[in-house]
Amino acid sequence: MREHRGLSIVLALASVVFFAGLAFALTVAIWVTLSVYALVKMIGSAPDSADPVVVLVSIVLLVGVFATSFAGAIALVGRPMTPHKRRDREAQRTATS
Repeated sequence: MREHRGLSIVLALASVVFFAGLAFALTVAIWVTLSVYALVKMIGSAPDSADPVVVLVSIVLLVGVFATSFAGAIALVGRPMTPHKRRDREAQRTATS
């Protein structure tokens, strides 16, 4: 089972780097999103205060996008590590015959 050890180490290092950079990336993304929202709010309806639902939904969507993209990347990179059922069935057929 040592055939995927190198890929496993790469996945672990990628996870560590991603989670270390996630705090910075989320902070920047939230700051940019709220800045754009403030500019739009200033241009459109200045006397109104910021809507807390919009702020909360934007933060939830940003975190969801980051988590989903990370899961998708890990799924694509980790795909070669999953055993193929067809090969297992073919190996069992040749072993029993």
